[in-house]
Amino acid sequence: MTRDDLYQAAFEYKRTKLWKKLWDNDIFALRLSDGRIGYINVMGRLGEYCALGVNIGEEGVQAMVDCMVESPEGSSLFGEFEHLLSQRSLHLELCVKDDLDEGEVDEVRAFAKENNIRLSGKNSFPRFVRFEPAHVPWKITEESDLNALYEAVRAAIMLSGQMNENSLEDFGITGVVPEDTPCQVPLFQAEEGKLVRKGEAPFPAPSIRHYETVPVRGDIIPARHKKIPRKGTWEAEAVRFIQPFQKEEDEAPYYPLMLLLCESKSGYLVAVRIHGEIGDNPVEFFEEYTRQWEKLNYRPNAILCRDERTMALLEDVCAKTGVGIKITQSDMPALDKAQEDMYMHFTSPQQRQMEDVVDQIVEMFTQVIEMPLDSLREMFQSSPGMAEELWRLSRDESLPIPRNIADEVRSKLEKLR
Repeated sequence: MTRDDLYQAAFEYKRTKLWKKLWDNDIFALRLSDGRIGYINVMGRLGEYCALGVNIGEEGVQAMVDCMVESPEGSSLFGEFEHLLSQRSLHLELCVKDDLDEGEVDEVRAFAKENNIRLSGKNSFPRFVRFEPAHVPWKITEESDLNALYEAVRAAIMLSGQMNENSLEDFGITGVVPEDTPCQVPLFQAEEGKLVRKGEAPFPAPSIRHYETVPVRGDIIPARHKKIPRKGTWEAEAVRFIQPFQKEEDEAPYYPLMLLLCESKSGYLVAVRIHGEIGDNPVEFFEEYTRQWEKLNYRPNAILCRDERTMALLEDVCAKTGVGIKITQSDMPALDKAQEDMYMHFTSPQQRQMEDVVDQIVEMFTQVIEMPLDSLREMFQSSPGMAEELWRLSRDESLPIPRNIADEVRSKLEKLR
């Protein structure tokens, strides 16, 4: 059962409506009572996803930065999906009843009844959620996490009260732009019910990941495997599978890694499960990898890898079996088609409909960026309200629209004001 003090703080935070004053990139830091630093951001300015998040320590703030930037150029469909799974944070979400499970609804209602709180409006039901990379968002269970989120919510409440006499600029909260990182954000500490400025906290640049080649023992590769004929060029990528798996009932479901190999000419797809993370259980992976080629009775002549992670996984086994391998920046049409088919098979029609809407918005934004200002002004004159709607969409943090495109649209709209 969730602690009463967290519910009390959540309902008090709801009354502040702080999300109407801050954007999601108005980030500030808080020194927690256990000495750690939590990076806090307030979401919900545009009314879509209403939440307060806290990312703790160096790992947490790095994940925050990496989530703020768009997917790397050339990312596949599954690569973009994994980028969305990279959060590492604690959230107080303000939801509608249907977003919670039955037990959570009963818990909120019981607390509200006991404390004479009226549950009304779309942000009436608080929920406390932990985000971990490659996992489904899950209920917070660790006491240290509950304490950290409680302190973050109380800090937001203090900030709201102090904003009656001070502006965000007075607090040094000016909004973080990923392109300007590394930088600093204001650091506060709670003292006697108020936030007191204690200097600044570092806000790093986006991370650049590197992968070490996963070595394969010689005895893992059967001698007969080397006699299997080689055939064709194959396209490869290590990806997060889009259906989550759950080991234990009380554990957050996770999105497992898989190696997808697709024959360039025929489009034939081979999927090999990766046990754990890259390199965690190489024996199991390589044994399963070699079994796939024994079933087919042929193996690749060459493998084209989408990225460094895939290359690190396959480089040594290819070297020891005489298979050519390299990273390529070229398109991978066969693998892209296979991923699209898998995605369509495993996702719901509602999800696909939402993605179609996002694609249409991006196409509309691109047209706006390319239109001359005079033509754009004429269009807005004939369609009142369109400019405001475009502005709203460009600031909607719940839509997975590339940040650079949204920024360009806002820049162009500002020229017409």
